[in-house]
Amino acid sequence: MMATSAQIRLKIQQIGQICLFELSGGHGQQVQATLPYPDELTTLYRNWQRVYLSFYKTMPVGPQALAEPLAEPTPRKPAQPPAEPPLRGWVVASGGLSPSTTDWHTKLVEAETKLLSQFHRWLRSAELFDIRAAIARYSQHLGPKNSSSTTPLDSDGITVFLTCTPLELARFPWEAWEIGTDFAAAGTIRIVRTPPTIRAIADHPKKRSSQRKARILAILGDDSGLNFQGDRDAVTSLARVAEIQFVGWQPGQTAAAVKIQIQQAIADPQGWDVLFFAGHSNETQVT
Repeated sequence: MMATSAQIRLKIQQIGQICLFELSGGHGQQVQATLPYPDELTTLYRNWQRVYLSFYKTMPVGPQALAEPLAEPTPRKPAQPPAEPPLRGWVVASGGLSPSTTDWHTKLVEAETKLLSQFHRWLRSAELFDIRAAIARYSQHLGPKNSSSTTPLDSDGITVFLTCTPLELARFPWEAWEIGTDFAAAGTIRIVRTPPTIRAIADHPKKRSSQRKARILAILGDDSGLNFQGDRDAVTSLARVAEIQFVGWQPGQTAAAVKIQIQQAIADPQGWDVLFFAGHSNETQVT
């Protein structure tokens, strides 16, 4: 029987064409497995990424959403560069917009479906049976029926802390892993990313009072072409058990002002238990 007091950690490392899975928790229990990595996953991911970027290039961009249809053929005059660098992802200048005949939304849905299908098929491989079974057993011991926790956030399932290396492996949608579908898992199995290297810890970590609510800092990026209402509603639904602060770009704000606001919020001396971000990423190959 696995202990109910330890954290569950899953480390996944790719070496060549082999992925090493290592699950640890309890009083030194470990489960290991090796699984061949399918090159098709890389191909499907890159195709999804290409379609994703193409889809959002057809969306309105900048501080204000364009009012005209995406296929608007009227040429636009190049915009003048702003006095300061724009928020990441904003268009500084643009030319004419040709009518688009490609249904990028449909292509995006298809690319996502193919990627997830192959991803789930890979993770259902027989080599990972012991890993999945062990996580399911943890959920049975730490689930609602056996949990003595009075914290709502901890009473409806378990959390698996996941570390992936290299970065290419970490990009896959691990949070969508259907771990408990083949087993009698109790409650939700959540996956939380953790970095492979933690270089420093707080010199004087403050002991959290059991009476204090969890503190959540929610950063909302530029919402051009995105709808954050669902994200905002999901975070706000935790107001009964958490103290929540939203920060992010507002109409009329400069990029510099937004950065200062976010920096000050993160550096709040009271600290944060959860950092949530919603918005566009702008990762490059050399980042």
